[in-house]
Amino acid sequence: NTFAPCDFAVGVAVDFATEIERQATGLERFALRLARSYDLADGRWDSVDGEARWQLQIDVPQARSLSFHADDIAIPSGGRVLLHAASGESFQHQRRHWSTGELWSRPLPGERLTLEIRVPLAEQHRVRLHLRELQVAYRDLNDPGKDHPAYAPVRERLLREQAAAEGQIAAKSDIASCSLNYACEANDGNRRIAQSTVQVIFGNAAACTGTLVADTEGSYRTYVATAQHCALLADSTGA
Repeated sequence: NTFAPCDFAVGVAVDFATEIERQATGLERFALRLARSYDLADGRWDSVDGEARWQLQIDVPQARSLSFHADDIAIPSGGRVLLHAASGESFQHQRRHWSTGELWSRPLPGERLTLEIRVPLAEQHRVRLHLRELQVAYRDLNDPGKDHPAYAPVRERLLREQAAAEGQIAAKSDIASCSLNYACEANDGNRRIAQSTVQVIFGNAAACTGTLVADTEGSYRTYVATAQHCALLADSTGA
């Protein structure tokens, strides 16, 4: 899909070296959290295909992906919230995503994120929106070779700290002997089960892994089993 870039944009300059050093406190972190305040006055309304359309384009040079947290959002019935990346990738949020009156947007790749809201013309006055934070990724979760170069020395330091901590734990117990890496045990018999592994994103700034779990009732509710340190990420990111 293609989209017409909105003609109202905000540019955000980031000192990546300074911010990565300050915010990259663990290997699970992949994005900077930047306090920013945007509302409907920062974008532009027009009408397209019989609908009222509001757009805001956010440009952050050198970002690997972009997302935001809206701490106040109200979209009337029939309205839509869409995200567009410069690559042409788009995502439409479901109403349940903002049912609590706030929205953590889906991260999209690249240096530009366009937020688009469409509502019936008669409902335009009922739209409410305030963005309180941007999440600016310095890591590429799909290709570590595309991480921001300022992350390389920080990553090396974090790896050394992690190795030292694991060495201290191993010296006090036999936990190291119990560590298993699925990649070393993958075969045709267990490869399908491995597809139940999911990525869990906290505050659009930290990532962990988990495993999808089915209940005995077969309800298809989304249960995820994950590690305790992932729960600590949820606390530290405020998600």
